Amino acid sequence: MDCRPVGLDFLASAPVRVVTEVDLDTRPERLFDVFLDAASWPRWAFAITGVTWTSPFPIAAGATRTVEMRAGMVGWETFLQWQPPREMAFRFDRATKGGPEAFAEHYLVTPLPGGRSHLRWTMAAEI
Repeated sequence: MDCRPVGLDFLASAPVRVVTEVDLDTRPERLFDVFLDAASWPRWAFAITGVTWTSPFPIAAGATRTVEMRAGMVGWETFLQWQPPREMAFRFDRATKGGPEAFAEHYLVTPLPGGRSHLRWTMAAEI
């Protein structure tokens, strides 16, 4: 099913929002290497079982990928932002039946002293 196309403003206005912040023992550049590595997502994002980039590298805003999730859901994504090592955001363009009406995520990375990073992750959805 097609999802309603949303922009970055949806991250602040969505009816369902989850915001999580965490300090990580890794440099922002390394964190973006992990974000770029399709095979790494199932290791640290519990709901994800597979990621396939469907745009050629290098990745930029407008890039696409397919994400497979637990319970058989699949989402087809377009990146709204890709600005390593600071920020990335994407939305669902389509999802399998039972998916959200609209969905977006935003990752904001701030460098910390000692080669560490602060990650603010926002998930926004309309179910």
